[in-house]
Amino acid sequence: MRKVVLAILSLMLVLDILVWRIAYQAATAPPPEALQRAQASSARPKRPIQLKGDGFRQTLSLNGSWRYLQTGAELSEGYEKPEYSDADWHEMDLPNNWYLAGLNYHGVIWFRRRFTVPAEWEGRVVRLRFEGVDYYAQVWLNGEPLGRHEGYFQPFQFDVQDLLNYGGENVLAVRVDSPYEPYGTTWPHHKELIKGIFNHHDTRPGGGWSPAGQEYNTGGIWNDVLLVASDAITVDALRLTPGPAQGDTLIEGGDALLRADTRVYNHSAQPVSARIALRVSPYNFESAYASVTLTDEVTLQPGENEITMQDTIPSVRLWWPWDMGYPSLYRAELQILINGQIVATREETFGFRQIQVSDTWEWRLNGVRFFPRGTNYIASQWLSETLRPLEPPQALGPMPPPEVARYADSTPWFLRDLQMMKEANLNFVRVHAHVLPQEFYRAADALGLLVWQDFPLQWGYSDAPGFHDGALRQLQDMIELLYNHPSIVVWTMHDESPWDTPEMTSRIPDYDPRQNRRLDQQLRDLARKLDPTRFVHINSGSGDAHVYPGWAYGRWQDFSQAPGAPMITEYGAQALPNLETMRMMFTEEELAYKSGEARQRWEFRDFQPRETFDIARIDPEEGIEAFVANSQAYQANLLKFATEAYRRLKYEKVQGIFQFMFTDGWPSITWAVVDYYRRPKLGYAYLQTAMQPVLPSIDAALPDRLKRTTWVYQDPSRFWFALWVVNDLHQAFPGATLRWDVYQGEQSVVSGEVRVDIPPDASQQVTAVTDLGLSPGEYTLRVRLLNARGELLGENLLAFELAEAEP
Repeated sequence: MRKVVLAILSLMLVLDILVWRIAYQAATAPPPEALQRAQASSARPKRPIQLKGDGFRQTLSLNGSWRYLQTGAELSEGYEKPEYSDADWHEMDLPNNWYLAGLNYHGVIWFRRRFTVPAEWEGRVVRLRFEGVDYYAQVWLNGEPLGRHEGYFQPFQFDVQDLLNYGGENVLAVRVDSPYEPYGTTWPHHKELIKGIFNHHDTRPGGGWSPAGQEYNTGGIWNDVLLVASDAITVDALRLTPGPAQGDTLIEGGDALLRADTRVYNHSAQPVSARIALRVSPYNFESAYASVTLTDEVTLQPGENEITMQDTIPSVRLWWPWDMGYPSLYRAELQILINGQIVATREETFGFRQIQVSDTWEWRLNGVRFFPRGTNYIASQWLSETLRPLEPPQALGPMPPPEVARYADSTPWFLRDLQMMKEANLNFVRVHAHVLPQEFYRAADALGLLVWQDFPLQWGYSDAPGFHDGALRQLQDMIELLYNHPSIVVWTMHDESPWDTPEMTSRIPDYDPRQNRRLDQQLRDLARKLDPTRFVHINSGSGDAHVYPGWAYGRWQDFSQAPGAPMITEYGAQALPNLETMRMMFTEEELAYKSGEARQRWEFRDFQPRETFDIARIDPEEGIEAFVANSQAYQANLLKFATEAYRRLKYEKVQGIFQFMFTDGWPSITWAVVDYYRRPKLGYAYLQTAMQPVLPSIDAALPDRLKRTTWVYQDPSRFWFALWVVNDLHQAFPGATLRWDVYQGEQSVVSGEVRVDIPPDASQQVTAVTDLGLSPGEYTLRVRLLNARGELLGENLLAFELAEAEP
């Protein structure tokens, strides 16, 4: 009897497990493991397309109003079926991140859209293309599964010609999952979503380490959805690699090699003889050489064909950042011709440029040494808004001249931000632990700003083999997507990976010094294989330095010792946004940083109280106006002092600098010098001064204290200053004049000038001034640097106060 009872109990246990498993699979249809680590994929066989040879190509946008339903993760209940009624579903305009549509939500949302395609498309190749979906996507057309995709930044597509109702109604269903990663187990230290700063960062909603750090989810169909119809031949990729024709270095005006790697798909059932022509011509400049055409005769087999062409391009114009020359761009127009008829085309822009970075962080572009003056950039927490027209309260801001903007093929968001960087005298921008839309990189190409591109890994991730495989696939996607942009000169695999971030030893309870090291090594090795033309860095924070004296520790004066040299890729301090922005973020009651609830709201918006009050010693008790002014003054002084201190040691000890950071990615309180609405903080102007290509730098005695941005000396006899000239331009300025004046009010009370020959790309001390004989009072030191014709090269200011000496 006992055996019978045990058998019955065992059977009940097995049945219970089976019931639980069935319920689990139904509740997660399809199960997460079926979606994870999978790129756009479908096993559906395709019927061959008859080649018509007419070069047909049309595009139909599926942007606009879609139906949607928040479903958690339960069974679809037939949501993918054409006959399902979605009449009671809500509507959302796409593309969009669903948070911007009013949904603060983690999990699954189903989207549906009905559309018609022209009857004349029948018999053509038709592809359904998604330019960006965050994060997991599964797609059905007219009830038939197309496939699935993982990743937020990559475009993906499906061949759909066999499933369309031509001239009739079609139903597209997309299951999008942007999940919450379980706090304490997966997030923050063993993450599985490759989203970088969009899923974990100390500038995103909720901050970096609190349980609220995943709030305001970025999920959604955030970029265009398109149907593209074409003839049976399609050009699926065109990769352009420039190189020197002779020697090891590209030369301005010299000949260069161009290698073109093309991926062509023959959707027909028969091999086809074709002529491939690649016309290369100037895009944003004029040249004596109007164009050069590379040609090849090939046989296109059914399916995918890899074709390589290479030839010499004469007298090339090189791509340079704006402060070294002109960002010359070329247009490459590929044509596939059959019997003399164009059947497929593809166009790309690219540039001839060459980057070299030594083991000691010496930078050379096109063989010329240069000093990076950079910043870190997070455009927005929700990428869909970067692709729209600018609307209040977003400020329009400065824009590049029309003759530059028309070659950028970008959006006002990126044109504005990059122009603000140029006007701040920056020549380099680090896209910090995320990937942006193509429009950003096209704008950087046209405006002449170098780009340091991070792969979207921030802090700790899973070390499961499946996660590693998925990361390698997504890295390949990133490099293939962005390969042709000359502005990009660095690929970085990870930001502050646990294996080389000392801070993680105290943050991660089960800290393993090996965590993600093998992952990063695999990523580095793959990146070098895929793209040997760029500098590949294993981890930002390994070899380069993230230093925060005066904010996370120490004093701002510690920057005089050049901490983190030779390569500093993060330094800075937080500052409150302008009062107008603060009032948009908080109620009047919350603007007083006193109550527990108000503090929670401030810290949710990334405010760091310990650093603000205990290290920076900024007093909030004088009211919000004074708090904003004091906070911005502290950041401005720190950035200017640090930047000048680093730049004076150019090449002697320091090889480059990247301030952290440029813009707020959402209405928040961060290290940015420009807030989310693009209102500059005081730090923007101070950074602009300190980053001048030709900088008259003031190296003064360190003060006893600060009064906002005024340096205060308790003993007037301690005040002295030295003047330096830092020239980042590759141009000498013989016979220049360095003039200085000390003003009390509007009156110059003491002055001097020095004649100086300024060598190119160098830093030198010009003079030192002591014993000025000044009485106690408030003063401004103004320095101006003029060329031999009396034209202004650069200027600088230092406000200081000499206090009454104590008896």
